[in-house]
Amino acid sequence: MALTKLSRNALRVAGILAFVAIILVATLVLRVQDHIGDILDWIEAHKVAGSLSFVGFYALFTVLPVPAAVMSLAAGTIFKLTLGSLLVWTGAVLGEIGCFIVGRLILRDWVASLAKKYDIWQAVEAAVEEEGWKMVVLLRLSPVIPFALLNYMLSLTAISFFDYTWASALGIIPGVLAYVYIGSLANDVGEILSGRTGVSPAVTIVSAVLSGIFIIAAFVIITLYAKRAVSRRLEQERLRNGDLEADADLVAREDGVTERLIQQPLHQA
Repeated sequence: MALTKLSRNALRVAGILAFVAIILVATLVLRVQDHIGDILDWIEAHKVAGSLSFVGFYALFTVLPVPAAVMSLAAGTIFKLTLGSLLVWTGAVLGEIGCFIVGRLILRDWVASLAKKYDIWQAVEAAVEEEGWKMVVLLRLSPVIPFALLNYMLSLTAISFFDYTWASALGIIPGVLAYVYIGSLANDVGEILSGRTGVSPAVTIVSAVLSGIFIIAAFVIITLYAKRAVSRRLEQERLRNGDLEADADLVAREDGVTERLIQQPLHQA
């Protein structure tokens, strides 16, 4: 049994090293992020094969992770709103699934040891365990954790693979539509790569206001869910330990978690 456990640990360490090596090679040696423009040019010139390649690249960039925001915008320019949204959504869902599998099978212990150091994550973890798919949807709508990191962190929670997949797929729809729509206003991929999207000031203002209201509302609900979940978890700990003096600590820890959640910067997927 000891040998089996040792073998599993060795395989897990090997998996972590291999994953880190792949990221380093892709980002530092091959510098995939510097070739996104060339990739998009090829996809634009080969629409049929490019559509399938786009999904694959998007999923790959999500797993590595390489920032995929430019890909989302470019999808609107190349494929327009309907097809572009479908391709981005498909690639993002496949990428999220890949992150979940890698996180749960390979990186679980390593990432969990890092996550335990942060009260913000312990609050989110408790809320996901308590609320399940509802919390996943809210985190996707208004993430308090960056999108790429959130994919891996959710793999450490008690959420099932099925609930994670469909809730994530549902929660990213507004963000996908927003990015692809903005990209569809650009004349060509060059504008996207240069940071010019052709969005009028009026559209920018309306989008910013609506997004702000939407994100703040979701963020408030997330905070309430997290605070309630942490409260229940700490109360269970107090009852198990039979420690009446834990009441004061319970209140202090709840307030600390709430304060950290409020102070966290919002990150757009």
